Amino acid sequence: MSRFRFRLQKVLDLRESLVDQAERKLAEARRRESEERQSVAAAEAASDEAMTHLRATVGRTFKAGDAITIARHQGALKECVKAARVRLAEAGEVVSGRHSELVNAARDRSALELLRDRRLTEHRVEETRREQTIIDEAALRTNHSARRIKDLSGI
Repeated sequence: MSRFRFRLQKVLDLRESLVDQAERKLAEARRRESEERQSVAAAEAASDEAMTHLRATVGRTFKAGDAITIARHQGALKECVKAARVRLAEAGEVVSGRHSELVNAARDRSALELLRDRRLTEHRVEETRREQTIIDEAALRTNHSARRIKDLSGI
């Protein structure tokens, strides 16, 4: 039986490596998205804590400058939350793009794998046909030789 060789094996190997690369990029994008999600949670927690502190000090007497400082601090915290949410949304878009890249790479690889599997099946059918032809020829030769011996022995 002859050995099966897929002519596009190097291309299939390349497609495999592209899938692996896309999987790594997607994992990195998901990690980054998780970090941004944590950043949003931390910024929101800090903002909530500042509001709690502000509410606790409302009944107390404080200077006008303190109110301005607290308001600026609260504004800065709101901006941090807003910026963190923007980064999270951007990270989500990157994850979506990386996921699409992975799906496309996997689809391309699968198409070549399907082609390879078809070629392998064709190869096996052809090899089985060749083997059967050899067996049939050997049987015919044996049968022909047996007839000759029978004919010669009958002389």
